[in-house]
Amino acid sequence: MVASLYRPPVERPVVHYIRFCLGVHIRRSSDFDFRFDAAGIVQLSSLFELPEWVITKHCDCVHRTEALGILLHRHSYSKRLADMRMNFGRSEGARSRIVLYMGKIILLYDVGS
Repeated sequence: MVASLYRPPVERPVVHYIRFCLGVHIRRSSDFDFRFDAAGIVQLSSLFELPEWVITKHCDCVHRTEALGILLHRHSYSKRLADMRMNFGRSEGARSRIVLYMGKIILLYDVGS
């Protein structure tokens, strides 16, 4: 009886959709927002050997340049997660999880090298 009432949780599909494009930001804006230009962010993502798609524990799927952009934008000067809504278009919870996940990845990269 109980087994017939159990329904497994529905898996969210992995949708590869880039909501953020570095090419849209002009040089002055990207230097101000991220402390790096677009080429520097792409180079950092390859130097950190990030996977093409970063997937958090809560199944937030984000492209590696967008994930690094979220982390850099969050740590440039005084930014709040709510201020980042216009640039990245994700919920505050998703942005927070991405920042924490990327911080762990970069910390592990630093410890491993």
